[in-house]
Amino acid sequence: MRVHAYPSRKYRDRSSGRNICIRVVSLICENARASGKRYTLRLLPQFLVPHCVIRLDHVLEAMQEREEVGSRMERCCQIMGCLDSRTARMHVRRAGDAVARAALALAEAAAATPELGAIPAGAERQKPMQRLRTLVLREEQARIRAGYRYSSPSIFQVVQQAMDEQIRYHKPSSSESPG
Repeated sequence: MRVHAYPSRKYRDRSSGRNICIRVVSLICENARASGKRYTLRLLPQFLVPHCVIRLDHVLEAMQEREEVGSRMERCCQIMGCLDSRTARMHVRRAGDAVARAALALAEAAAATPELGAIPAGAERQKPMQRLRTLVLREEQARIRAGYRYSSPSIFQVVQQAMDEQIRYHKPSSSESPG
């Protein structure tokens, strides 16, 4: 792999409502390209949602507040920095789906390696964000017991990956344009 480019990427500043421009790193792998696989990869900061200007940390904050205190969508809009409650609803739903998929993947990994520690009791009864936190903590402890030198991915990285997979494998509906 090698650095391919430094493309611009924008994210929304919720206090000003403006989009802020940053640079991200794009990698290219010639071996993957030659074998017909996905050969470019953008390394996003943890706080970004793939293909979106709304920040992931703000989306998860809104989702958690909605989960814990039942916040209205207007409050979620304030947290995310968006104007339309439909946008907030879509992001909370997508984040909820990604959190559920990420928690399932971590639970499957935990079930495959019981020697590194069991899934904490009661995790299945927790609310989605709390369950994900519990499973990420279990993963971190399992990595320590296994002797890994590097820490496990953060909650943001796990959710970001699940959201990216959701977008990548999304099949357009018949009402969407092909191009």
